[in-house]
Amino acid sequence: MDKAKTTMDDLLQALKASLFLVIVNVFIMPYNVWMAAVQRLSELQKTGIVAELRKTELAVLNWLKLVFDSAIFFTYVLAPIVIIVEMAQAPRYVTRSGGRIFTMILGTLITIYFLPLLLSLVKELITLALVQVRKLEQIEENTQK
Repeated sequence: MDKAKTTMDDLLQALKASLFLVIVNVFIMPYNVWMAAVQRLSELQKTGIVAELRKTELAVLNWLKLVFDSAIFFTYVLAPIVIIVEMAQAPRYVTRSGGRIFTMILGTLITIYFLPLLLSLVKELITLALVQVRKLEQIEENTQK
């Protein structure tokens, strides 16, 4: 009987964790990704952009990773401008229904809010390639010693 209770408690804890990951974290993660990009760019400015680009022989991949951090940063910075432009252009596309304008703006807000997740995913794929190259460079350095 005690084992069944433990199992039920485990199921409830697993359910809570799953609901948090699937429902709550989806809405928190884009902001966390954006804040992480802000912090990385701030640190980059302190340490030096050129020094960061020289960390590996594949400077273009490293640069591309930094460009994605910048794009993630600009998603929320430029969002008000995008919304204002869309509101100015909305009367051209919508004839009589105010609900359509609201739907357009809401769709744009949702897209802008979740865009850092997509950009971060692409950046992480690039980072995977960069990590492999850096590991190969470390192996090469260690074999030369």
